[in-house]
Amino acid sequence: MGNLKKILFILAFSLAYIECRCEVLIGEIEVRRGEIFTDSTDIPVWVVHMLNKIHFLTSEDVVRRDLLFKEGDIYEPELLCESERNLRNLDFFSKVEISADKISDGRVDIVVNVEDRWTTFLGFTTEGGSGWYELGIMAGDYNLFGSGQWLEFSFVTEKERNTGGITFEEPRLFGSRCAFKADYQNYSDGSETALKLEHPLYSLQTKWAYGGYIAKSKKIERLYEEGEPSSEFNQNRKMGWMYLTRSFGEKIKTNLSLSYNFEEMNFTPTDSEPIPSDFKNSILNLSSGVSTPNFIEETFLDSYGDVEDLDIGLAGIFSLGRGLKILGSDDERILFSVSISKAFRFANRVYTKNRISISGYFLENTSRNIIGTDRFTLYIKLPRQAFASRLIITSGSRLDDHQQILLGSHNGLRGYPAYRFAGTRSLLFNLEDRIYLGTIFTIGLGIVPFFDSGSVWSNNENFRVENMHSSIGVGIRFGFGKVYKARIGRIDFVYPLDGGDFSISFGSGHHFNF
Repeated sequence: MGNLKKILFILAFSLAYIECRCEVLIGEIEVRRGEIFTDSTDIPVWVVHMLNKIHFLTSEDVVRRDLLFKEGDIYEPELLCESERNLRNLDFFSKVEISADKISDGRVDIVVNVEDRWTTFLGFTTEGGSGWYELGIMAGDYNLFGSGQWLEFSFVTEKERNTGGITFEEPRLFGSRCAFKADYQNYSDGSETALKLEHPLYSLQTKWAYGGYIAKSKKIERLYEEGEPSSEFNQNRKMGWMYLTRSFGEKIKTNLSLSYNFEEMNFTPTDSEPIPSDFKNSILNLSSGVSTPNFIEETFLDSYGDVEDLDIGLAGIFSLGRGLKILGSDDERILFSVSISKAFRFANRVYTKNRISISGYFLENTSRNIIGTDRFTLYIKLPRQAFASRLIITSGSRLDDHQQILLGSHNGLRGYPAYRFAGTRSLLFNLEDRIYLGTIFTIGLGIVPFFDSGSVWSNNENFRVENMHSSIGVGIRFGFGKVYKARIGRIDFVYPLDGGDFSISFGSGHHFNF
């Protein structure tokens, strides 16, 4: 009898505790906004004060509008964690911390701490190596007057063309959850205009998403053999899409989407042959996705101290579409794509991620433009150091005449000319030892010894180890944690093991990410 009383008491207490927890409400939400630089940095105090004074601190409304809770809501700790991720994804905060301050009288006060990054810029962008280059100058603000809006002017010169452009983005159009983006690029050989309006799945609890995109471009494109253009042609392209998504579940997310895609490509010769065939696609598409979001926080993997939100859950998506002649399509091809990815963490030190994808279409009972990719990534983390590696295997079959699988300095194989290797199958392996050395004037410094190896071959050939092209080198990394979109600067000194010339590869961001 005594045990029964104890059980009944524990059960009654547990029910009362659960009910009490459900009744805890959010009281006051305090937003504390921090300046970019503090007097504790190595930067002279007068410089700190000057930089902070000319910087527009992010508006409190911008912070509050991305919180997934408000005063009077039921307190749910999961929403605090997700709101942190949302604010970090804005990229103009170097620090985001949301905590429950105190609980009393059935209410909990919330404190939101954020620190700004520098977002106003007039600077240069560089990327290149082994005969391929991209140099640019950009000006604008990624957090215009602290409003969260993005305005950018740019001029970029590269091996193939010069480009001048303007981009504007409003992530919360008229205070809604809709994001608007307008982009215009003026090429030395054409131009491109694009507009996008989208209401995304901004949280794990969002049920509906929808959006649309239209674009029109004209420029000169090329096909390559051994790094040199084999043919050149004018490409006129019109494209657009619209979609509607319904999301179900919380721990296991299931998304169903209906979309319509339109693409028209016209090709005309310049002074060389052959050129691809014109085509027009009008596709009605149905897709289904399943995921198990599982976020963890890490540092010193792909950043130099910034918090990285890694999703180590499972994600898969299947898509099936059909061309509709009634809507202007050239044919009634059946398109498909499948993608599955899963990440793992072992012993809090080893991270792996594997992503397998395949896409293509069927026309007249024949499969065409089939492209399959398997990407495996492995990271081993040590204190302020990470061994990072990736292996990418790509295979193509019955590729369209404007489609190539290319390998060179522009897409993973440092030390070799861009577009140097072309075919229908490829293998690429990268290995880096990312060593963090320390910080000077808020800039993180690092050194990265690395090894790259890759090969491209055709369907009628066999893969041969002796045909792998490899390079070794060492790189310098600069971690700009206080600057928006300039987290890592990269300079790599590369030597190809095939006996080629020593070269320098440079750019922003690590050579690859998790």
